Amino acid sequence: MKCVWGPQDDLPDSLQSKARNKYYFLPLILGLVGLFYHYRKRHRDALIITVLFVMTGLAIVVYLNQHSPQPRERDYAYAASFYAFAIWIGLGVIYLIEIMNKFLKPGLSIALIGLLTALLVPVNMAYEGWDDHDRSDRYTALEMAKSYLHSCEPNAILFTNGDNDTFPLWYAQEVEGIRTDVRVCNLSLLSGDWYIDQMKLKVYDSDPVPFTLNFDQYKQGTRDVVYLLENENIKGHVELKDIFDILKKNPEKLRIRSQGQTFDYFPAKKFRVSVDSATIINNGILPVKHADKIQDLEWTLDVVGIQKNQLMVLDLLAHMDWSRPVYFSVTTGDDAYLGLKEYFIQEGMTYKLVPAKIKSPDHQVSGVNTDAMYDNLMNDFSIEMKDSTQFMSEENLRAAMNLRNIYGRLAIALVQEGKADSAIRVADRIVEIIPDNVIPYDFFLVPVADAYYKAGATDKGDEILKILMRHTMDELYYFFTFTGKRAEEVDLQRQQKLAMMREISQVAMENRRSGIGNEAGNIFEQYYQRYVGQSPNW
Repeated sequence: MKCVWGPQDDLPDSLQSKARNKYYFLPLILGLVGLFYHYRKRHRDALIITVLFVMTGLAIVVYLNQHSPQPRERDYAYAASFYAFAIWIGLGVIYLIEIMNKFLKPGLSIALIGLLTALLVPVNMAYEGWDDHDRSDRYTALEMAKSYLHSCEPNAILFTNGDNDTFPLWYAQEVEGIRTDVRVCNLSLLSGDWYIDQMKLKVYDSDPVPFTLNFDQYKQGTRDVVYLLENENIKGHVELKDIFDILKKNPEKLRIRSQGQTFDYFPAKKFRVSVDSATIINNGILPVKHADKIQDLEWTLDVVGIQKNQLMVLDLLAHMDWSRPVYFSVTTGDDAYLGLKEYFIQEGMTYKLVPAKIKSPDHQVSGVNTDAMYDNLMNDFSIEMKDSTQFMSEENLRAAMNLRNIYGRLAIALVQEGKADSAIRVADRIVEIIPDNVIPYDFFLVPVADAYYKAGATDKGDEILKILMRHTMDELYYFFTFTGKRAEEVDLQRQQKLAMMREISQVAMENRRSGIGNEAGNIFEQYYQRYVGQSPNW
């Protein structure tokens, strides 16, 4: 993430953080002093430490060609360069002692410089950094993992993607013994033949994943990529199971030679998985109230090719016979969904794959199974972020946004089904478990306010929009204090806050709350005119 150095006064609540620490550049200055001293005393030794510092720091960034932003801090990758710089910090202390020896007795100068540098550097760093490094009594990762698992029906298969989605789930199952009937399958690892072998075994209470390909058909170096090359003679959607039957019985039919190399391919991009309505209802894959919507899965994979992990997911879809529920975590991402999003329904922190197209209540990825989702969110989810003394890291903030979005979606869906009382209870819960004084209200509270209004809880809707309007006004004021080149660097933030204020006004006006709507509209218009009236070089 790019750091923009802007005004430090009157920071809005959204930018206030325990992680804003003040070290006054003292560790850096002391290290630079030590670097100077090292080169002056023993330049050859200093050169060796410099090579260590560069090769284990900057060179790693260049060698790995790291993109920005990274999914998490990468401090651990540069640990050796920290050690090198720490050597110079130590030498900087020695240099200061040498200087003070000219004015004080050696013993006194050692004591004075040692005490002074200890207080100004490590003690100050500990004092400033303690509150944002203290993890005691914070169980967000475990509670989120439990929420993922409790969003799944018994004996489910849950596809996750990155480390943050998966490691807490493994901990919950392996250490806490929570929902060991759910098979967690990490898509990032599913490209490894060893991991596929693990998925084909029974683990604790979860049955093997029903992959049908044998080891020779997915071992390392085999079908790492399968290209999708449409055959003009094939019309419509191809039964996915038929393609896998050919792959297993006569794989040469699905290979093509080009420029002296052999490539694996599928002759289609449009696929079908046929379903039996009775099986779907009997196995509880789809709620009975949606029985009239059951249909075969038909979708298009509009990509050049698929990787091995995606091939294995297709293998599962072709042969699972809908005997087990299949889920994707909500944070997995479009690439992992294989073009199947229109067949998803949300039941909590997961999307369930169903052979039906359920209308989305809010134009997001999926429909909503209100019965299952209400039970999960209100009865099984135990996560809370109510302790204002705890530091909320970026991971916590992302978790809060996901939860607010999920509860808001459910509240809106319940309103549309005429269940106003249930919608209010859902909205009350998310306001309770993630209050504004811990994590300031954000965009995902707008649907919650909208649900309150539509369910008849006008005062509660007003309260949320007024808080959001105050936050947004503070943020607009702050970002419009940037000038010159720095103003260009916060242009995105300006646009986001303008859009937020306009959304507040629109939701208020749609629900006949003209007082809030007009006030937010006037603030929007004021800042919008300032925005469009400024030249690129303001």
